[in-house]
Amino acid sequence: MNTATLKPVFALCALLLSASPMAGEHQAHGACPHHSNVDGQACSHHGKACKHGKHGDMNEMRERLDKLDLSDTQRQEMGSLFAIYEPRVREVIKRGQQGREALVMATPGSNDYNNLISAVSLEASVSAGEMVVLLAELQANAYALLTDEQQQKYQALKQEARDKAAAKMKEKAAKKDAEKAAGSAPRRNPFTP
Repeated sequence: MNTATLKPVFALCALLLSASPMAGEHQAHGACPHHSNVDGQACSHHGKACKHGKHGDMNEMRERLDKLDLSDTQRQEMGSLFAIYEPRVREVIKRGQQGREALVMATPGSNDYNNLISAVSLEASVSAGEMVVLLAELQANAYALLTDEQQQKYQALKQEARDKAAAKMKEKAAKKDAEKAAGSAPRRNPFTP
């Protein structure tokens, strides 16, 4: 199987890893291995602050909800909601991790490898769909527990996060354009002659 055929599989696996609510779960046992800060300082390796397994949509939702001055009843209901969805999300992630680990350990070019690629890519697409549904259900159920005022603040916080991400992307593009204009050598693929 050629690399052009594998690119969509790898891209989907990368997307699932980066977008999953538990991305970075491997750090749950201690500090980020890529720097010595354990107090949540930015970690460029992960692209987000290291929070020991608390990356992704589910944690971002929690952080937004924490800023809403929830009542005790709302906090209890939110806790119950997250207790229902977290195990389901973890199960989806676990299935994906098992497939990726098997793919890494398999021998490229063998019949088993080609079959494994098909199985892992199918599981990745199913898992991605399940993850979207689970997170959408969780967000809808959590949102329904909020007052009108809290819903407005929640939407404002989401928009603030979108604006921040867009500004960061724009800044990155401007930096890249400036490097091109300055005549900086483009990044070279180390595997090309």
